[in-house]
Amino acid sequence: MRPNREPLTIHLLVPPLSPAINSPYLPISTLASLARSATLSSPAFPSSSYPDVPNLFLAALRVRIIVFEDEQKCSLESEIDEDDRRSWHWVAFSGEEAVGTMRLVPVQEKAHGVEKDGEEWEGGEEKRTQPRKGRTNMWDGAEAYIKIGRMATLKEYRGSGIARSLVEE
Repeated sequence: MRPNREPLTIHLLVPPLSPAINSPYLPISTLASLARSATLSSPAFPSSSYPDVPNLFLAALRVRIIVFEDEQKCSLESEIDEDDRRSWHWVAFSGEEAVGTMRLVPVQEKAHGVEKDGEEWEGGEEKRTQPRKGRTNMWDGAEAYIKIGRMATLKEYRGSGIARSLVEE
């Protein structure tokens, strides 16, 4: 059961997000600092320090940083990527606390590292390797797709159905 019995609310942030996200104008370290200290009482409004960055995105990022960087020791640089600006972000709140998040990356023309025609690439689009034979278990190599990612729930709220609520929303 959730430690806080306040009702769960889910908010949606629709793309496109500001070009400030993922740009030299706003370094990843600054974005992470903003997320860690974000006031989450008004998630729909822009942050006071950087009006181009919605508090709702900072709330989502705060949950992701706690789960992926602090708990799982993933690098901050791999946590914030080019897909953030063009994705839909859902954030679950218990009261005024952001407790879970996920993002939906819109239609893709290629999988990470695999071109539509089935050729594999290493390191993004830099090195071509042998063509892949056939389909993978996850993708037929032909159709565009969307993906759910950056699914995270704060540790003390896991097992309470927050991820299911985010997906079903």
